[in-house]
Parts: sequence; C-alpha cells; structure tokens
Amino acid sequence: MVDHSKAKIGAGTCSNQQENNQQVMIRIRYPKDPEKPDAFQDNYFEKLSEAFDNLSLIEKDLEKVKTIAGTKLTFKNLVTAPFVELSSLSADLNALSKAARKRLGKLIDYSRLQPTIADFFMQEMSSELHSCFYCNIDTIYAFTEIGAYSDTIQFINQADSKELQLVNHIGPVTAAAIIAKRKVHPISSLDELNLRPQVIDAIKTAHQTPTHNHFTLDHFFHQQAHPFLCLSLFNFVPCCYACNSKFKGTKKLYSTSSSLSSPSSSDYKFADDVRFKLFFKVEKDEVKTADDFTVDLVTERNVLDHQEFISVLKLRGRYVHHKKEALKLLLLKQKYPDSALEQLSAVTGLPVDQIKRDLFGADLFEAAFDHAGLVKYRRDIAQGIDVRGVRET
Repeated sequence: MVDHSKAKIGAGTCSNQQENNQQVMIRIRYPKDPEKPDAFQDNYFEKLSEAFDNLSLIEKDLEKVKTIAGTKLTFKNLVTAPFVELSSLSADLNALSKAARKRLGKLIDYSRLQPTIADFFMQEMSSELHSCFYCNIDTIYAFTEIGAYSDTIQFINQADSKELQLVNHIGPVTAAAIIAKRKVHPISSLDELNLRPQVIDAIKTAHQTPTHNHFTLDHFFHQQAHPFLCLSLFNFVPCCYACNSKFKGTKKLYSTSSSLSSPSSSDYKFADDVRFKLFFKVEKDEVKTADDFTVDLVTERNVLDHQEFISVLKLRGRYVHHKKEALKLLLLKQKYPDSALEQLSAVTGLPVDQIKRDLFGADLFEAAFDHAGLVKYRRDIAQGIDVRGVRET
C-alpha cells in the first residue's frame, strides 16, 4: 500500500452502484435471450457434447456426486453450473475414489477441447469482448481475417482471391470464377454467382463470423488444484495474455471468497469495494504535471477479499503507466469548471451534457462503454474531481 499520510486526498468517489449497472472491473456480461434464459449455457453444453462419444462413461462417475439441489450430478450440471457452486463441486469430485478420479481425468480432457471452447467464446461472446475482465487495461476481442466491407456485395466485388477463399466452401476455382464474372460487370446480386445455397449463406455471414481471437481463456480455479472444473463454463475468464500467463499462472486471485473475486460470478464485488483515488501533493487546482499527485487503489470494503486480486495481477504498478489519463482529466477540469461549461452551452446552444461528453470523453457517461479499456480508472478519477453525471462503476 502506498503511504498517503502526507498527501491531500481527492474528493471521494461515489460508492452506490445502480442495481442494473453491470459494468465493474469488470464483471462478465453474458448473452441473454429473454425468451430462452438458459440458451447460452445450453449452447455450450451442446457444443461440448458433440465432441464426446463417451458421455455415458463420464456420467457413470459423476452420478456418485450430489448437486446442491440434492440430485445426481450430470455432465451438463458440471459444465454449466453457476460459479458459486463450482468450489463445492470440485471438492466433492476430488473426494471420489482414486480410480474414479483417474478415469474422469482422462475423459475430461481440456487440451483436446480447448479449440472448441475458444471457438464457442468467439461466436457467442464476440460482442461482449472489449477489455480484459481482470485488469480492464488491455484490449481483447475476436475477429475475422476478412477486411472491412460495407456489405456482402462490396465484398464480392472487391475482395481478392485469398480473401474470398476465407469463406467456407470457396476454393481457388470458385474464387477465380467470381473474379472473372465481376470483371465483365459489377455483381449487383449474389444470385448472379450461381452458387450453391450453402455457399451463398457462407458469404452472407463470413465478415460477421469471428475466426480468430485476441484473448486468452483463464481457468479462475486452476486445473492443478481443480482438474474437474477444466470444462466448466463459468470457470473461464476471457483475459489478456499478461494477466493469464505472466502474472496469474497457477496462483489464486482470492484470499477468502472466490465468489467476490471472479468476474464470472454474480457476486463479484471488486468495483463496489475498490476505487481509484487521487492523492494530491499540491492543491488540486494547482496540478500541472503527473508528479503533483498519486493515484492508488483504495479498498473500502472486504479488504482481505481483494488483496490477492490486486497483488497477483500487479494492478497498482500497472496502472502507474496510465497516470497520464488522470492528468488529462485533471487539466480538463481546471480548464472547464462547471461555470465554463455553462458559458460554452450559452454560446454554442449545445446542452452541457453534450459538451462534457465532447471534452471529457463519452466513455465517462455512456453505458455503451461499460467494458471499454481503462473505463473504471477514468470514471473513478472523474468522479473524484467532481465531474458531474459520470456513470457509476
């Protein structure tokens, strides 16, 4: 912990989180279908099931374990159970006989299924992947090799042979035929290509279907200590390489309550309990450089629960590099106090809220940026210097 005994603390940040605000540092926001609330979990189970031809053997050992509801554990229970149930499931499975554990260990093979699981996260969660769910610093995303096109017609008319062949069912011969046809006249309809329906469908979705990932999947409960949770959906945390491989590795991110520390848990409390706060060496309005203040993570509640998370992921040290973001906000606030914003509004005719978005950044105010990189840091700092209307974190 940084010693702030001689520093002037900045204005406290707000601590009341709106019930419907899912942005934390940062809780995973899973896809939701109002008509099929379990669709995400069901899709995952189905995708995994397709990779097994011996589920009955797995079920035979799993049924020796009882779920929280008192029923026999099934493979579907194991791989789709909510995070809060995982620790007890792991303990019960580790209590099975040595022979049963050995059989299950061979049958539940993460290394074989890793590409399948990564593909599931790419297809099902690409719209929710923006920044690392551990550090909120590095960007994570899923993408396709196909470049940016306004629509499929533009793609068909402009893509080269190599890019056309990124589409399923299109090989060198088909790609050459498409290019030859568009040389005669521009393609205005996919029907002009005279291709099979499945090829047309593949063309329509190709630029929308991620094929590569710029993220890693971490097992929150590491495989060494919890081998039977290696396929559990809510044990996976999409994160950056640094958090996963350089810092966390096999370490635990919690001291007491895993449910408060995992971004995949509905009980995750990091943003409620921990805030970035400013400590000034000079008067707030006299800040000129980054040397005039410090920024630290201050744990306001559940101190013991978050110590390991902060320490293992080296969050204090990593965020020092981004101190310039805090300085930018401080200098903007000096230049544009509330009175100046009101004057600008009177002169331009623009609402004060719009001016603030333009000056300070829309990510401070809009839900669309809830998972953007550094969003918690910037919002906490902005709240600490009394920028009004900042969205709660």
